Amino acid sequence: ESDLKATASLLRERLAKKRWVINPVHCHYLSHWDLWIVACLVFTSVVTPFEVAFGDGEFNALFVINRFVDASFLFDMGLQFFLMYQQNSRAEGMRWVSDHSTIVLHYLKGWFLLDLVSILPYDLVSSNDGPQSNFKLLRIVRVLRL
Repeated sequence: ESDLKATASLLRERLAKKRWVINPVHCHYLSHWDLWIVACLVFTSVVTPFEVAFGDGEFNALFVINRFVDASFLFDMGLQFFLMYQQNSRAEGMRWVSDHSTIVLHYLKGWFLLDLVSILPYDLVSSNDGPQSNFKLLRIVRVLRL
């Protein structure tokens, strides 16, 4: 009976640690989300160079779509703080990292800065005339997400 209680206690402890972590293997919604992000990346890779070259920065349907794509990328950034990732270890082979603080540090040390810079809405702080027009060139950083 004490072994059963100890096993149950250990199981509760391990489940509590993984409470705010998403396992990509067991989350069927994640494959749909990944397809959506790929569509946003394709949109960005096609539209951003056109906007940098010919965009006038006015409020129109393209502006609204861009804000929706920005919101999708922002949500995806938040999601990355909770997604388990695979790590290759000589001792254990390929394993899933499920410790939340390790996941957060891994993302912060890896893709976080590039993701952050690529979703900043430069077109909201720039204008077509004046010294701020140099911000238009920074929008090409979005393509780095590819």
